[in-house]
Amino acid sequence: MDILNYINKMQKMYGDQASLADDIEPGALKDELLKDFDPSQETYEEYLQRKSLERPFNMADGGVIGKPGGLVEENIGYYGKTIELTKDQKKLFNQYKKFFPNAKDSAVSIKVRNNQITEDTITKLKKGISLKATDKDKTALDADTIKKIKEKIKLKPGQKWNFYDPNPNSKTYNPTGHTYGIKKSDNKLLYDQARNIGKPGRAEKKLKQAQKTYKKIKADPDLLAQKKLYDREIYMGKREKVLEDLRFKYTTDKDFREGKLEWARQDRIKNPEKYKKKVSDYHAKKGSFPPGNNYKENVWRDMFRSSQKAGQERFLLVDESGKLLTPDNFPKVNGRVRWDVGGAYKKVKFYDTQTEQFVKFDDTIKGKGLGFEKYLDQKEVGGKGAFKNAVHGYKIKDDYKNLTFKDSKGKTIRLGTFIQNQ
Repeated sequence: MDILNYINKMQKMYGDQASLADDIEPGALKDELLKDFDPSQETYEEYLQRKSLERPFNMADGGVIGKPGGLVEENIGYYGKTIELTKDQKKLFNQYKKFFPNAKDSAVSIKVRNNQITEDTITKLKKGISLKATDKDKTALDADTIKKIKEKIKLKPGQKWNFYDPNPNSKTYNPTGHTYGIKKSDNKLLYDQARNIGKPGRAEKKLKQAQKTYKKIKADPDLLAQKKLYDREIYMGKREKVLEDLRFKYTTDKDFREGKLEWARQDRIKNPEKYKKKVSDYHAKKGSFPPGNNYKENVWRDMFRSSQKAGQERFLLVDESGKLLTPDNFPKVNGRVRWDVGGAYKKVKFYDTQTEQFVKFDDTIKGKGLGFEKYLDQKEVGGKGAFKNAVHGYKIKDDYKNLTFKDSKGKTIRLGTFIQNQ
């Protein structure tokens, strides 16, 4: 809207009480009227409406009477009645002015009356949320949430937290900061971790959605193929950087290396079967008879080794039906020996030519044979408690390997590692 046309329109409604376009240069009049216009506080239309209420042209019965505490009465002359802010509107007016004390009273009152300033506006301002809908990285978190984020996330050397705080009276005032203390474009991984902590339940919700999506993709061969191709492209694009970062961290961060080794050592002590399974799976995939996922399976492997020992004739390796097994007919997958597939290493049996007994892993294995625990405890084999002693031997072995001592430099060394390196 052109300001001179707006003035002429008002003049026709209220009469000629001030010289207008005929007596005053248009440029000078426009400059005079726009001298206090601040686009950061109000729109051009709001400014014109406010100026019309402030009687810039001597209009009869117009004007705004400013009162303390935002009690603003607005007299709209061409309607011929006075409009005063309601009690709730005055409350909104006062609350808004606390955040923007330099905002013009008349401009704020117009926004309140037109529902441009609402309770939602005040709530956002109190929480530090930007009034711009597109600015999602300007939320002030509470102190407890910030503390949790700092405790659970360790920044890289040289990095500093940068949390958003719009309160000028706060010790942590930082209007240029970010909601979760990290800019998403700088480090998406840390940003997501901080966001999960800052929004309880978000991680669980994302996991649930991801599982639902994964099931859908897994059920469709075409989608699954596309997903694998996409994942590979993403990995290949980032592989060099990921590997380089890991290499750099491992070679330069001594504390990281030592901490990782110590964690692995403690985890091996707490979960021995977990690591036994890892080693067992490795050997099985390489074609070797697995050493076992637990102490019982360790002893079972000893029986296999006895059957394969050169020159011995007492123990024979046989299949479930009792047929002799030789290396050329060991269980295979694609021409390669695989004792792990289908639990083949547990399904084999041994035949003791001296006691003339078939020995099997346990009673879950079909067909003839004696469970090897009972077999070992027989008087003519190992005697009472033979199985228990065999298992105990493996347990003691693990305990010895996990013993630690300090060398001359004060470094903690694991006995198993020391012996392995000799």
